[in-house]
Amino acid sequence: MAKESLVQDPSDWINQYIKDSGEAIQKLSTDSLRVTSEDIQNALVEVLDLNCSTDLLYMDLPAEKIIKLLSSFDFSRFDPEFICEVALDESIIPEHIPISLTEQTIRTKGEVWRIHKNDADPFPSNPHAHNYPKNLVAHLGNGDLYRKREVLGKLKKKDLVNLRDHIKNVSLPKLEV
Repeated sequence: MAKESLVQDPSDWINQYIKDSGEAIQKLSTDSLRVTSEDIQNALVEVLDLNCSTDLLYMDLPAEKIIKLLSSFDFSRFDPEFICEVALDESIIPEHIPISLTEQTIRTKGEVWRIHKNDADPFPSNPHAHNYPKNLVAHLGNGDLYRKREVLGKLKKKDLVNLRDHIKNVSLPKLEV
């Protein structure tokens, strides 16, 4: 019987989804990886090619179906392994790159770049470097700087090479500059 004939009130849909996803979390979690409710939502959105997670509320997704859909999903992508953090003495971000509105106003010469292994989103390169205070991501092959998926500028070749030289024990993308 389809879910539509069982529940009509939107809160019933939400409560049913929470119950079913909770059962799926228990089945899909392992000793080495704890799957969260957010992981289930993100994985289902990806597997079912949905626009957003609210679309899940109106789908017939009992726990068994969620488990079947996600039994081979790589949840480790949502919990990337931290590789390293690179602190530079001088900023390598070109001056014309606009700051993010979420950035705190802290005046320092240098900056910190974080690199994760198995990042959930391999864009723009795998791996890539995050500068969280500036809300930027650097392609470690060509030096392009992104905010979301928009290219805002490019690192100078010597700065990109310097950044790459600080990253140890990980395979970097081919240098393209």
